Amino acid sequence: MKKSILGIFSFILVASACRSQQPISKIAASEIKALGITYKVNKNESKFTVLKNERNKLSDVAQITPNLPNGLRATYYMEVDKKMLAKICADAIPLNTLKQLPMSMNDRIDIYTKVDVNGIPIEMDFIVQNTSLITAVELSKIETKMKDGSFKINFNKEIKPYIKGANYFPISLGISYFDILTVKQGN
Repeated sequence: MKKSILGIFSFILVASACRSQQPISKIAASEIKALGITYKVNKNESKFTVLKNERNKLSDVAQITPNLPNGLRATYYMEVDKKMLAKICADAIPLNTLKQLPMSMNDRIDIYTKVDVNGIPIEMDFIVQNTSLITAVELSKIETKMKDGSFKINFNKEIKPYIKGANYFPISLGISYFDILTVKQGN
């Protein structure tokens, strides 16, 4: 009896691990777990799949920016280190996968993130094409690395006095497969 329960548990664990290592294009489930992160998967009728971390809490929370003058957009005063973002992605995605991905301008990973007043990502969603060969495990590695302080959005000094007291700032980051491959190959 004990062995059969252990066998069933092992089967479920292996099946879940295998599913999280499948390319996004092959995922049919509405939810997938990868490296301790559970993503809600939304494959819409268009060409894209959205993966949202189920722990995200700010999706339904209005942005609060008490010191930001009306009409002033903080995103205009943010600087993104695209090379660092490409390196984080290159470290997470295997070279053989990158070589198989299409390389046109529109072939990329879109990362919709919310950052704190220090520019550290606190939540993120990923959008990839439905045909993507990237896996949920690779996206979870990217998310974990971006949140550990390795990646930061820099605010220009002109905006810094106005961002105090804000709960978050949304920013969209797109990184092309070509840029990721270039970094991976050391070019």
